[in-house]
Amino acid sequence: MAGGVSLMLTRARRDAELTVRNPCVGLDASETDRLFERFYRPDPSRERGTGGYGIDLSIARSVTERHGGKIRAKKVGDDLEIVVTLPLAR
Repeated sequence: MAGGVSLMLTRARRDAELTVRNPCVGLDASETDRLFERFYRPDPSRERGTGGYGIDLSIARSVTERHGGKIRAKKVGDDLEIVVTLPLAR
Protein backbone atom coordinates (compact mmCIF):
# COMPACT_ATOMS: atom_id res chain seq x y z
CA MET A 1 0.00 0.00 0.00
CA ALA A 2 1.59 3.27 -1.07
CA GLY A 3 1.11 5.63 1.85
CA GLY A 4 -2.65 5.53 2.25
CA VAL A 5 -5.03 4.24 4.89
CA SER A 6 -7.24 1.29 4.05
CA LEU A 7 -10.42 0.19 5.79
CA MET A 8 -12.16 -3.14 5.42
CA LEU A 9 -15.37 -4.25 7.13
CA THR A 10 -16.24 -7.94 7.02
CA ARG A 11 -18.46 -10.44 8.77
CA ALA A 12 -16.71 -13.27 10.58
CA ARG A 13 -19.26 -15.80 11.88
CA ARG A 14 -21.29 -13.84 14.46
CA ASP A 15 -18.95 -10.87 14.56
CA ALA A 16 -18.25 -7.76 12.56
CA GLU A 17 -14.56 -7.19 11.89
CA LEU A 18 -13.12 -3.78 11.04
CA THR A 19 -9.54 -3.74 9.76
CA VAL A 20 -7.62 -0.47 9.52
CA ARG A 21 -4.22 -0.52 7.88
CA ASN A 22 -1.86 2.42 7.52
CA PRO A 23 1.86 3.07 7.02
CA CYS A 24 3.93 2.90 10.18
CA VAL A 25 7.63 2.87 9.43
CA GLY A 26 9.91 2.58 12.45
CA LEU A 27 7.59 0.63 14.74
CA ASP A 28 9.08 -2.61 15.97
CA ALA A 29 6.69 -5.59 15.89
CA SER A 30 7.41 -6.21 19.58
CA GLU A 31 5.82 -2.84 20.44
CA THR A 32 2.36 -3.51 19.04
CA ASP A 33 0.83 -4.60 22.38
CA ARG A 34 2.14 -1.45 24.05
CA LEU A 35 0.27 0.75 21.55
CA PHE A 36 -2.87 0.23 23.65
CA GLU A 37 -1.24 1.61 26.82
CA ARG A 38 -2.44 5.06 27.76
CA PHE A 39 0.03 7.80 26.70
CA TYR A 40 2.46 5.35 25.05
CA ARG A 41 4.35 6.72 22.05
CA PRO A 42 6.72 4.34 20.24
CA ASP A 43 8.99 7.14 19.03
CA PRO A 44 10.62 8.81 22.07
CA SER A 45 11.40 11.96 20.09
CA ARG A 46 7.71 12.69 19.56
CA GLU A 47 6.01 15.13 21.83
CA ARG A 48 2.45 16.35 22.09
CA GLY A 49 3.02 19.11 19.54
CA THR A 50 4.21 16.72 16.83
CA GLY A 51 2.86 13.30 17.75
CA GLY A 52 -0.47 13.47 19.51
CA TYR A 53 -1.23 12.42 23.06
CA GLY A 54 -0.72 8.66 22.78
CA ILE A 55 -4.24 7.97 24.00
CA ASP A 56 -6.25 7.14 20.86
CA LEU A 57 -5.76 3.37 20.83
CA SER A 58 -6.25 3.20 24.59
CA ILE A 59 -9.68 4.78 24.14
CA ALA A 60 -10.43 2.49 21.18
CA ARG A 61 -9.60 -0.55 23.34
CA SER A 62 -11.83 0.66 26.17
CA VAL A 63 -14.80 1.30 23.87
CA THR A 64 -14.30 -2.00 22.04
CA GLU A 65 -14.15 -4.01 25.27
CA ARG A 66 -17.22 -2.28 26.71
CA HIS A 67 -19.13 -3.51 23.66
CA GLY A 68 -17.94 -7.08 24.17
CA GLY A 69 -15.31 -6.95 21.46
CA LYS A 70 -11.58 -7.33 20.99
CA ILE A 71 -8.92 -5.17 19.40
CA ARG A 72 -5.45 -6.19 18.27
CA ALA A 73 -2.53 -4.72 16.37
CA LYS A 74 0.17 -6.26 14.23
CA LYS A 75 2.91 -5.14 11.88
CA VAL A 76 2.51 -6.15 8.26
CA GLY A 77 5.67 -5.08 6.46
CA ASP A 78 5.89 -1.30 6.88
CA ASP A 79 2.19 -1.05 7.79
CA LEU A 80 0.34 -1.23 11.08
CA GLU A 81 -2.88 -3.23 11.02
CA ILE A 82 -5.52 -2.71 13.71
CA VAL A 83 -8.37 -5.23 13.82
CA VAL A 84 -11.52 -4.55 15.86
CA THR A 85 -13.92 -7.47 16.33
CA LEU A 86 -17.40 -6.75 17.70
CA PRO A 87 -20.30 -9.12 18.25
CA LEU A 88 -23.28 -8.59 15.97
CA ALA A 89 -26.72 -8.11 17.53
CA ARG A 90 -28.47 -11.40 18.03
